Amino acid sequence: MELKDTLFALTGADFLGGSGDAKNVIKEIASQYAPTEELKDGGIVATLKGKTDYTLLFEAHYDQIGFVVTEVLEGGFVRVGNAGGIDPRILPSTRVKIYGKEVVKGVFTSVPPHLKKEDETAPDLSCLSIDTGLTDNVSDIISLGDRVVFDAPPVMLGNDTVNAASLDDRAGCAALLWALENLSDKELAVTVKFLFADKEELGMRGAVTSAFNIELDEAVAVDVSFGDTPGVPSYQTGKMGGGAMICHSPALTKSVVDGLFEASKDLVVQPEVTGGRTGTDIDVISISRGGVKSGLVSVPQRNMHTPAETVRISDVKSVADVLINYALNHKGGAVK
Repeated sequence: MELKDTLFALTGADFLGGSGDAKNVIKEIASQYAPTEELKDGGIVATLKGKTDYTLLFEAHYDQIGFVVTEVLEGGFVRVGNAGGIDPRILPSTRVKIYGKEVVKGVFTSVPPHLKKEDETAPDLSCLSIDTGLTDNVSDIISLGDRVVFDAPPVMLGNDTVNAASLDDRAGCAALLWALENLSDKELAVTVKFLFADKEELGMRGAVTSAFNIELDEAVAVDVSFGDTPGVPSYQTGKMGGGAMICHSPALTKSVVDGLFEASKDLVVQPEVTGGRTGTDIDVISISRGGVKSGLVSVPQRNMHTPAETVRISDVKSVADVLINYALNHKGGAVK
């Protein structure tokens, strides 16, 4: 399956708060290349058995940000609370899908510029509502607790650029699936597990439980990081099209980080530096059980946590290539 097709399949499906089709897309693709199981917390694990029991984990999360219905109003309007890190500044006039008894299309209401006050600040989520266009029997279709996601199917921009609502972290999932496919017929010195975790956007809950259920020696998480954007300092971003971002952080294991760079010496990659925690699933995986040696590789992304997240396919492939080289060159137990 072409990487573009995988990205489109993953971002064309939704998954929030334990429900949606994206999980099934991942299971269908992963099971073509390795024995695959679903953990009781929703995590999906594909395993490539190596010559030794030394276990290397590659991880990405498949859930996305969104909302939950908190109130159904008269006139076809709905109020919601956030499920993940939402910036309310981007919400007015944004299209969404409500997963009620049937899928309902809606749009966040907005105030026309002609009616805005000069000193008006960005709206709070509690002040916004979703217009469904329904006039009758809204409560028969939409209930409290229903999930709401951005309605933004994937599209191609210029060059190899994909724009979609859930590339955080379906881009990471696509990199894992590409690595899984390309490692599936290789002889490996170590056992490699691929974990697709749920509920990262709700406090890394899935990575906590899934990692505990897997006996790990080492883990490399894959997520998205900030891509270069006009108006944002370059030291805070990675270059779009500049390849995988390999992270330096005091929260990571230096020998794993060094090993990732060594495995990437013939690839186009770029460094990233974070002070303290990385803000990704590796923060909790690294302290699972008695501790896990850890690394982090990221896809540069623009417009994070919006309906218009943007990545380069070449960067996703670069991340996958880093994982492939790292797994193929791993001797098992050598990284300490």
